[in-house]
Amino acid sequence: METKEYFESVMQGFNQNRNGRSLRKYCTDNGVDYKWLSDYKKVYSPSKSVCMVTILVIVL
Repeated sequence: METKEYFESVMQGFNQNRNGRSLRKYCTDNGVDYKWLSDYKKVYSPSKSVCMVTILVIVL
């Protein structure tokens, strides 16, 4: 599975089945590497890419 697709499927599963659990607890219960997930979320956050595009457009 593609990295982005995996991240999105984990986040979708978390949002649909959180049952009062934190993301860390959800990852522990479902065998997901929480450290990888949080690092991926920080690096590839959609809001950062939108912000960068906005900055590039303003500069150009």
